[in-house]
Amino acid sequence: MALVLHSWSFNKNAYKALIVAEYTGVKVELAADFEMGVTNKTHEFIKMNPIGKVPVLETPDGPVFESNAIARYVARSKADNALYGSSLIDYVKFSFHLLFLLTSAHIEQWIDFSTLEIDANLLTWFKLRMGWATYLPPVEEAAIAALKRGLGALNTHLASNTYLVGHSVTLADIITTCNLLYGFTKLMTKSFTSEFPHVERYFWTMVNQPNFKKIFGEIKQTDSVPPVQSAAAAKKPAPAKEAKPKAEPKKEAPKPAAAAVEEEAAPKPKPKNPLDLLPPSKMVLDDWKRLYSNTKTNFREVAIKGFWDMYDPEGYSLWFCEYKYNDENTVSFVTLNKVGGFLQRMDLARKYAFGKMLIIGSEPPFKVKGLWLFRGQEVPQFIIDECYDMELYDWKKVDINDEVQKELVNKMIEDEEPFEGEALLDAKCFNVSARVATLFSLSYATIDTRKCQWSNIAFLPIMALVMHSLTFKKNAYKALIVAEYNGLNIEFAPNFEMGVSDKTPQFINMNPIGKSPVLETPDGPVFESNAIARYGIPTVGRAPYYGPVEEAAISGLKRGLGALNTHLASNTYMVGHSVTLADIITTCNLVYGFTKLMTKAFTSEFPHVERYFWTMVNLPNFKKIFGEVNQTHSLPPVQSLAPTNKEV
Repeated sequence: MALVLHSWSFNKNAYKALIVAEYTGVKVELAADFEMGVTNKTHEFIKMNPIGKVPVLETPDGPVFESNAIARYVARSKADNALYGSSLIDYVKFSFHLLFLLTSAHIEQWIDFSTLEIDANLLTWFKLRMGWATYLPPVEEAAIAALKRGLGALNTHLASNTYLVGHSVTLADIITTCNLLYGFTKLMTKSFTSEFPHVERYFWTMVNQPNFKKIFGEIKQTDSVPPVQSAAAAKKPAPAKEAKPKAEPKKEAPKPAAAAVEEEAAPKPKPKNPLDLLPPSKMVLDDWKRLYSNTKTNFREVAIKGFWDMYDPEGYSLWFCEYKYNDENTVSFVTLNKVGGFLQRMDLARKYAFGKMLIIGSEPPFKVKGLWLFRGQEVPQFIIDECYDMELYDWKKVDINDEVQKELVNKMIEDEEPFEGEALLDAKCFNVSARVATLFSLSYATIDTRKCQWSNIAFLPIMALVMHSLTFKKNAYKALIVAEYNGLNIEFAPNFEMGVSDKTPQFINMNPIGKSPVLETPDGPVFESNAIARYGIPTVGRAPYYGPVEEAAISGLKRGLGALNTHLASNTYMVGHSVTLADIITTCNLVYGFTKLMTKAFTSEFPHVERYFWTMVNLPNFKKIFGEVNQTHSLPPVQSLAPTNKEV
């Protein structure tokens, strides 16, 4: 079946997947009648991508968001293609395997490079010009300087290479060209790009390839940089402060009198949930969840028996639920998304409930049945009022004196298969750490691992690899934790000194932009980690401090943490039921925030992110690398710009 790409048609991030589809022969169609700012705000779209960003790819296995992840998914949908490197049949046995992985890693590193060094800086420059962010000349200057640094490094590489990796088009070329497209057509004039002749040659070569041209059409370089536009009126509440509350649904009255009422009401304590007023129960819900999570063997003898030993029929009640419209469940991923969305919307009940949802059947229509443990003797009214999914299910209270019903409870908690004579398509657990699997698996297409070159290099054979980096560097931690899971032997380069070692010709030969870490392998260096945590730059004197820039960074960070919090409300790990590469990279990106910037008061807005982070950093393989991790108690004060470190 065709994959459906939800995006407007003239979107350079959608172009990535569409060009990949041209090379692989995979059928990708644009969603009909997509309207930016409308379609991506709908409930259906938010279920596919909780942050509401475009594009999203709808697949038989569920939605995939983030444009690089989408491009990877399409590329891997067809095994017989060269987008991850040409065949290396002239290398045998060990060398064949190793060099194939290194080719893939080099493709990934240039995807990282173009995203972090080219696309990110172009986007900053464009936002400032379009009035989408407060225009500050020093910020624009810093973005242009960083962009030129990236283009310079790319120019050096392309001086002796037609393509980024190897001798034919790879995924790295597709993503890099799409990232450059915005610059050439919107911002970078001929006088600007003439400093980088090899980048110019590369760009015009790529956009005139038949598969690119079919998607791009005719490309013309911009003749001028767009003038600075004033911020949109919605972004400028200053002229009438009373107008700002109108945009916030929770503050319906904008008048000063109403504001005064709100201020008076603020100190009033929040009303208690009626369930908190019930008599104390001997059952401690968290103890049961912990037992469920930690029981890896003899589940029935340990966890099921433990559940009934803990269960308090006076303080809690058990309920079966069955979806009313099972005959509509004809598509597996739609059914799975339906259940996943229900569990996310049940987050308001996390203190008072435990749930299991089973998707039953190997062929459609799929049946959806669930088991829920609720505080009290009825389904809580506040859940019925707030979670619209409740009315889509028939609810039946469990009679624990009925041995047949009691055994059904056991089977649903245990995910017993076959269940009622049928296979289980999936089993989902609400608000509890999933039972931990022992295998370390890498999930490629399901989630964007934020431009991860370690997706492939993690499988290198046991041998000494050299890491050029500071030892206490969270970007180096990513590789070191992978090594703990996969048995790699990674050694730090002796006497590495930041600001000295990374300026030497030997280091620049490994990474033309001079950034660490770099991994040295027998078949060549690999650079670019998956560092996205740039939030801290303005506060430590590494860039000029501007309040609006910091506010925008914090706002963007909170939006990202909010989406992550929603996902983790019903998931222990990022993907599946065991640690994947996505967890390693996400945790390493979070560690900088937790230890340097985000206080408990800040992170308490995101309880599932907190739970996830502390779970991960206390896993043995993480703890071996991190040591003891302590959350910061305060935000570091703004420091003056260091005179010797002006590059952003």
